[in-house]
Amino acid sequence: MNFLWIIDFDYSTRAHHGGTVRFFNFAPELLAQGHTVTFVVRFGEADKGPSRAWFEAQKQAGVFTDYAEVDWRLSRWRSRMATAALYPGWSARILRPFYREAMARIQALLVERKVDVVVVSARRFSFVIAERHKYRQPVLMDAGDSLALYHARQARHHLRAGNWRGALGTVRPVVEEFLKERYYGRHSSLNLVVSPVDKMTFDRITGRPDKSVVLLNGVRMPDHPHPVSKLPNRLIFSGNMDFAPNYEAALWFLERVFPLVRQQIPEARIAIVGPNPVPELLAHASDYVEVPGFAADLNLEIARSALYVAPLITGSGFKNKIAEALANGTYVVGTSMAAEFLEPAIRAQLTIVDEPGQMAEAIVRFLRDPAQYEERTERLRATVREQFTWGQRASELASLAAAEL
Repeated sequence: MNFLWIIDFDYSTRAHHGGTVRFFNFAPELLAQGHTVTFVVRFGEADKGPSRAWFEAQKQAGVFTDYAEVDWRLSRWRSRMATAALYPGWSARILRPFYREAMARIQALLVERKVDVVVVSARRFSFVIAERHKYRQPVLMDAGDSLALYHARQARHHLRAGNWRGALGTVRPVVEEFLKERYYGRHSSLNLVVSPVDKMTFDRITGRPDKSVVLLNGVRMPDHPHPVSKLPNRLIFSGNMDFAPNYEAALWFLERVFPLVRQQIPEARIAIVGPNPVPELLAHASDYVEVPGFAADLNLEIARSALYVAPLITGSGFKNKIAEALANGTYVVGTSMAAEFLEPAIRAQLTIVDEPGQMAEAIVRFLRDPAQYEERTERLRATVREQFTWGQRASELASLAAAEL
């Protein structure tokens, strides 16, 4: 099967693309299974040279079959009109003349590469979904997580915190994303989402439950060259720390949970690991709170920690951090929201608590006797190793795509 996969790419953020971004993990697995993957890419920066060089190196390394670049320029006034239009169908009509050249290039590639299936992973390429009637090939929208759900949860978070200005700021994003997910979700051949919660949201928004399927992410199993010793009483939480759900979770934990833990275990410490920590997080740095920023080897940081905490109170989608923790043999204590993407049998083996006092007690219980969780942790690690491979996910994608032909 020949895939044409449509993406955005910016060389300055390439570190994120090599890890958990779906298309760069799916592509080599699809190739290994006898398929081809041609990326259609729009480079985001003014100087596209580094991106082109990086893509060429990945192609030579066999990560994907080939790639083709497309671009377009939008006039400022048309862009503003499209934004003001709000309804995606009107916006698409306003911007259609500017996408004409990109559409022609994509249509030529469909013939040239004998494409069977188109996958759209970039929201800026939603016009391809809107024009699906022009293709004989199915067009899958790799939606990932529901942004309507994400913004709705941000609104609820702001309201609970009494932040009315923040809540008002989410009104337009909620409406915009609801309309986009309804419009494009009904125009695509199939919508790929990363968790059951996101599917339920898409089902409600589109009114077409047959149009959306769950395609979870996979996990690259870490390969530690030597056994990793756990650091007693060390907790860890990870992610991009300028992403609201991550830093909001970290701040909630540091302010409402961690002081309760240290009352009972003064030696407890936590590492908040990830790039671009916001100033509010940096202000919490102390002898017991590490905020080191980017980690060269995140797997090692997780593996050497006694316990992974996942105090997520906002956000949506597949929580890669949870799967990564389990893959590294580190037990997880987290909120319901952190574990909602997992099947019930896996959730039942984690410690799920939402109230600060109960979470603190669960952490203290673990730190006082980690040995009682070893068997459960190893069982979870084996489950991730068996059920969360990118090869398995690629097979699932190929089957879903074949069913649309």
